[in-house]
Amino acid sequence: MSSDIDYATLPIPDDKLPTEYTYGERRSELYDLIEEAGHPRNLERSQKELGQRYGVSQRQISKDIERLREYEAERVGRDADATTNFVLQRAVRGLLEDESWRDAAQTQLDYYNWLFEIGEKEKEPDKQEVSGPEGDPIAVEHTGELSDTDREFLDSMFEYDR
Repeated sequence: MSSDIDYATLPIPDDKLPTEYTYGERRSELYDLIEEAGHPRNLERSQKELGQRYGVSQRQISKDIERLREYEAERVGRDADATTNFVLQRAVRGLLEDESWRDAAQTQLDYYNWLFEIGEKEKEPDKQEVSGPEGDPIAVEHTGELSDTDREFLDSMFEYDR
């Protein structure tokens, strides 16, 4: 995360006036207000009124809300990525325990494709040129899915019943 401040958990002081809050405390309270309202547009007070409450300009409140949007996107994205990772890994383990080998292989491929999509792994190019014995190029295509031949191989190796 680009900021070390966790606005969702930063305590709001009871012994300070809102005009004395640090920017982190102000944003933490704004975060709570937005979370309760469901969206910044649903706040009971206008940005101008909030600015007056904290002793800052409406423009500063607007910047605070924008920063909270960025914070929430980073936080939710990170949490969603972690949850997806745990669920997919558990799904593969469960499929292996159930001896659903082909489904486990497909789920693992889905997991790697997800890692590519979120940028955790670099995806190999779909086509690569390889020189054959005569120096002629050979086109190799990679689709990221199991081919019928691969499926038949897995079925025969693991006695998978459809």
